[in-house]
Formats: sequence, C-alpha cells, structure tokens
Amino acid sequence: MGEILQKSAFTLIKSPKRREVTKDSFPLPYQAELFSAYAPNLLILVTFPKATAEEFMGVLEHTRPGVVIDLRLFPRFDVGSLSRQKVFKEFETRRILYFDFARLSDDPRQLDFSTLNQIAELRVLSGVIMILLEDRPYTMDVAKALHDHLATVSHAPWDVVQVPSYLPARVSSDLQFG
Repeated sequence: MGEILQKSAFTLIKSPKRREVTKDSFPLPYQAELFSAYAPNLLILVTFPKATAEEFMGVLEHTRPGVVIDLRLFPRFDVGSLSRQKVFKEFETRRILYFDFARLSDDPRQLDFSTLNQIAELRVLSGVIMILLEDRPYTMDVAKALHDHLATVSHAPWDVVQVPSYLPARVSSDLQFG
C-alpha cells in the first residue's frame, strides 16, 4: 500500500507595525498651525516603556496637552533620549500641569480619582489630557476608571487614543513544509 504524505501548513504571523505618531494620529479637528486649542476632551494613553521617546515627544508636539496625569508606580522617563530633567523642562516650556497620582497609593487599582474634582475646579479637566501608564495587566482597567471619572466630572464625552498603537498584523500562509 502506498504511503500518504500530508503537507503541514505553517502560518507565519508577522509582527504588527507601529503607527507613527503624527497629527493625523489624533481625532479632528487638529490644525496645530492655526489653532492653539484642539478637539475638546481627548485622553491620550501613553504606555511606558513601550512608547518611544519619539512617540512621547510627538504626542506633546501634535496635541499640546494641558495636563499630564501619571499613574505609574515608578514615574521614570529614561526612554531613548529622554530624561526626567528633559521631560519636566518640556512640561514647563509648554505650560503643562503634571500630577503624580501613583504616589497616592501603592496599588493603582485602588486610586481615588475624587481628588480630580479639585483639579476640575482649576478648569483644566477639558481639552487634551495625557495619561502615563505602565505596561501591567490591570493598566486598562485603571485607565477606564479614570476615563469614566473624567466623563462624570466634566459632564462631557472623551475621545481616547493609545500610544503606541499598531497596524493590524498581517498573516502569511504561503510557507509550506513537507
């Protein structure tokens, strides 16, 4: 009797390609050259250390956030060419208010965002807000809780953009072994 040979298929899933941070990465209207104010209520979730120095600086350049809320347990900025000193100089130059929320709790999942009500009184809880996050399993839960609180406090919806972001992965099934 003849032997039946089966070819096994091998599917290669290529790594997703990162989307470059440009002004087109963010919802319209974004006319940085013409207007100093952008689309109302945009939350930009920047995850460190996944985000590169170029992506972080691109977000600052293209969106001009008024507030940065840091939810990281270890608020470090030593990514690529960045340093804490350089980043805080950028915040100062761009008049960005920085809030280190993680220092309020050892567990970001237990943060009490009601202190944002005091910030709301400063009328800075609108426009563009950058949220700095760590790459942890619960990160998106914390970001969602903050998003929901901001929507409640500001009485307005918020668009959300994540950095880094990726193009969908391509699948190649042309490789056959056997």
